[in-house]
Amino acid sequence: MERTKIRKRADLSDQELGQIRTDFAKLTLQNPNYFGNIPDSKLAAELLMTKETAYEDVSCVGFHPDTDILYATIRVKLNSGYSGNLCSSGSREYVRFYVDWDGDGDFDDPTEDVGVASVNVHDIPGPKPLGYCVALKIAPEKKPCTIPQKLQVRAILSWNAVPPPNTPNHVPVWGEVEDRWIQIKPSLLLLADFVKMAKVKPDADLMMNLDMAQPVAKPATLSVVDLKELYRKVEVPIHRIHVKQVAMLAETAKMDVNAAIGDFNSSIGAIPEAIKAGLIEAITSPSDVRYEELHCVGLRHVDNTLVGVLTVKLPYGYSGSLCTAGSQEYVAFWADWDNSGTFDEYLGTAAVNVHDLPDTPAGGLQYAVSLPVNLAHRMKPCTAPQVARIRAILSWHVPPPTSDPNYHPIWGNRVDTLVQIPVGESTSPGESKPFISAVGDMAVMDIDAAGYATGTAVTSGFQAKDSPFGGLVTIAGHIANAPNLSAGQTPFKYCVTYHKVGSPGPAVPINNTFRITISQWDGAAWTQYHQDQMVDGDAYYTYREDLKITPPADLTQRFVEGFVLGKWYTGGLEDGLYEVQVTLKTPAGVFPSNVVRVRLDNTRPGASVSITESVVGGTSSPAAPCGTFSPGCTIKGKFTASDSHPWKYSFTVLPTDLYPNAVSPSSQVYPALTAPGAINEDWQLDTTDMKECGYIVYLNVWDRTIVNSGYMGWQHGASVGFCLTKK
Repeated sequence: MERTKIRKRADLSDQELGQIRTDFAKLTLQNPNYFGNIPDSKLAAELLMTKETAYEDVSCVGFHPDTDILYATIRVKLNSGYSGNLCSSGSREYVRFYVDWDGDGDFDDPTEDVGVASVNVHDIPGPKPLGYCVALKIAPEKKPCTIPQKLQVRAILSWNAVPPPNTPNHVPVWGEVEDRWIQIKPSLLLLADFVKMAKVKPDADLMMNLDMAQPVAKPATLSVVDLKELYRKVEVPIHRIHVKQVAMLAETAKMDVNAAIGDFNSSIGAIPEAIKAGLIEAITSPSDVRYEELHCVGLRHVDNTLVGVLTVKLPYGYSGSLCTAGSQEYVAFWADWDNSGTFDEYLGTAAVNVHDLPDTPAGGLQYAVSLPVNLAHRMKPCTAPQVARIRAILSWHVPPPTSDPNYHPIWGNRVDTLVQIPVGESTSPGESKPFISAVGDMAVMDIDAAGYATGTAVTSGFQAKDSPFGGLVTIAGHIANAPNLSAGQTPFKYCVTYHKVGSPGPAVPINNTFRITISQWDGAAWTQYHQDQMVDGDAYYTYREDLKITPPADLTQRFVEGFVLGKWYTGGLEDGLYEVQVTLKTPAGVFPSNVVRVRLDNTRPGASVSITESVVGGTSSPAAPCGTFSPGCTIKGKFTASDSHPWKYSFTVLPTDLYPNAVSPSSQVYPALTAPGAINEDWQLDTTDMKECGYIVYLNVWDRTIVNSGYMGWQHGASVGFCLTKK
C-alpha cells in the first residue's frame, strides 16, 4: 500500500492555513505529533509545520537589571485567527523563559526553566501589527561589579499551547524560539570588595573595627577628562563624550548655528574640529544607532505598562564600567490616541542604567524599560475595540524633551507601535476609582466566580489550574486619576477588606503593616526606596502612586513596584470562599472597587505510605515497614495522597545513585487525579536486579494552592523503609 505523502507548510494556501489554525486543538488532540514537532514521537506526522510566525512572533526579549524582570514583546500580525473577538475568551500567547545560569551553552538544568508568562489576544480589525508584552521576574545570584555577569536567555513563544516545562528544545507549532543575551545588575559594592580591588591588606586591629559587609559610597561618575583617557585607545566619538553639551548646542543650532558654536567656545574654549564635526553631524544626521537602538514597544495588559526593548551593541562608550555610575538609556513615550498622526500626549520617561562591558556578545545585550500609564479613561466595552499609536524615543545620556514628540536624539532612535487598549469600564478623565487588577499574582480576569485561578502568574512564572490561594495573598491594583503628589496635592486613602461568603457580620479590614518599593522619576533620574505602609485609625492606607505630570514644570512620577495595595495574611482563617474589595476615600466621597472572590486553602495534603506484603514466586506473605526482603521480590503496600484540591503525587526510591526500580504507580497529576485524591490505594515495587541495601520509598504530595503569591502547591510527604538482603 502506497504511503500517504506528508504535506508541508509550503503546500498550504492562506485559506487552508487559517482552517488548520481554527482546527489546531482538535488536530493535536487526535494526534499530538500531527505537525511533526515532537521528534521522538511514535506517531507519524501528517503536516510538517513548526515555528509558524504568520500570526504572531516574538519581536524582542529584554531585561531590566534594577527590577530583575524579563520581558518579551509579541507582535500580533493578522485581523483574525485568535479564537474570537474581544467579547469572547479569545486565545493566549504563551512565552516560557529559560536562563543559562551556569553558562554552559544549554538550558538543560532544572533551575534554568524560570517560568511561563502569557497574554490574552483576540481577533481585532484594523492596522497591524499590535504590540503586546509579557513579563517574568527572576532571582539571579548577583556578583560584584568586578565580575560582569552576562547570561543567555531563551524565550519560546507558543500560541494556545503552553510550552512544556523543562523542555528547552521544544519546537512550537505556532510561534518561535529566540535566544538573547542579558546583563545582571551586580551586587552592592561592599567594603570587602573594595579592599580586594585595591589589593591592600589593612591592619588586623583596624579590620576588627570595620564591618566589611557595609556598602561603600555610590559608584563614581566619570568626568569628561576621565572618559577621554578611558577611551584613548578606542574610537569613541568626541561628541559622544560631550553629548550633554552637544545636545544643548544642537537645539540652539536649529535656530542659529553661529550662536551655538559661540556658546560652546565660551564655555570650554575654542571648539575642537572633531566636536564641531560631531555637532554638525548631530544637526544634519541625528539618531545615530551605532551604540544603542530601540527595537520594540509593547503594552502589558495586566498592569497597563508600556515596555520598550533596546539593544546595547558595543563593549564601550557608555561612560564607564559596572563599578562606575555608567550612563542612562532614556525612553520617552508619547500617545496618539485617535490615530490622527499627532502624538499629542507625553506619557512619561523610563530609563535603564548601562555600562561598558567587555566581550559584548554578537547581537549585543538586550535591555528593557517600563512605564505604567493610566488607561482608565481610555477603556471601552468589548464591542468597541480601541487601538492607539505609541511613539517611543530612545536617547542615550540625555532625556528626550517633554514637549517634542518629533525629537531626533543624537544617540538613539524612534519607534512607533500600535497597541490595543484593554477592555474595561471607562472612567471620565477626572473620575477617581479603585480597581483590583491581581490577587495572589493572578490577574483578576483569570480568577473565576468560585475563587479559583487558571492561567499564568503575572510575574512569578507558575501555571495555575483551578487553583485556590493560601499563605500571604498579595492584592494589587490602581486608583484611576489619583492626586498629583509631587505638585503638593493630598494623597488618597484606601481600605482593603475581606469577608467570608455566607458568614454574618461586616467585612474585615486588613490592617497589618507591610513594605512597598517605590520607584520615582524626576524627569532626569530614577531613584528607588522602601516605605512601610501602615493604616491610620480608620484602617485606611495611604495611596503612594503618582502618575500625573504637568510638563515642563512637574515631571515627577512615583510607581509602586508590583502595584501592591495590600498583603493579606490568610494563615489563621478558615478555608473557603472570600470576597476581597478596596474602598477609596476622597474629599468627594467613598468609592468601592470591583469585588474579587478568592478561594482559600491553607490545609496541607494528607500523605501516608505503608508496606503490607511481599510476593516471591507467586506466594504472598504479610510484611511490615522496616522489614528485610530478598532481592527479586515484589513489595506491596497502601498509600494515601489526599486533598480537597489535589495537584499531584509522586514516588521516589532512595538512594537514587543505586538506580532502584520505580514504584508503580509512580505518579498522577490533576485533572486525572481528582478530589479527594488517592485514598488507601495500592502500590508495588519489583525489586528484581536491585542491589542489596537499605531503601526508602518516599511519597510527595502537592495540592493546587497558590502559596504566598509565588509558587504552586502546599506539600506533604511520607516515607517507609526496607532492606534488601539475601537471607
